[in-house]
Amino acid sequence: MAAVVDVDIAMAEYFLSIGKRPEAIQLYRENIAALNGSAKPSAIVSLALNYELLAAADKGQAADYDARAFALWIRLRDTHPLQPRYAARLDPR
Repeated sequence: MAAVVDVDIAMAEYFLSIGKRPEAIQLYRENIAALNGSAKPSAIVSLALNYELLAAADKGQAADYDARAFALWIRLRDTHPLQPRYAARLDPR
């Protein structure tokens, strides 16, 4: 699953780079639907990253997506040690 999500993230980034924002947003949403509900730390990291990327792509709902990502980072921090690159996401913005 993680490899598929990584490919989808790369594809969504490509869509954004060529101006196909709706297609990118749809891929992020599909990733979120596929990952939602998983208890695996790697899936939760991917889910949080997809919410962050979706927030950057969909400015209209960015605050909601950022809040969801932040809640996932908190959940991970409380249950698993976070790698420094992810722990930095918990710093106030």
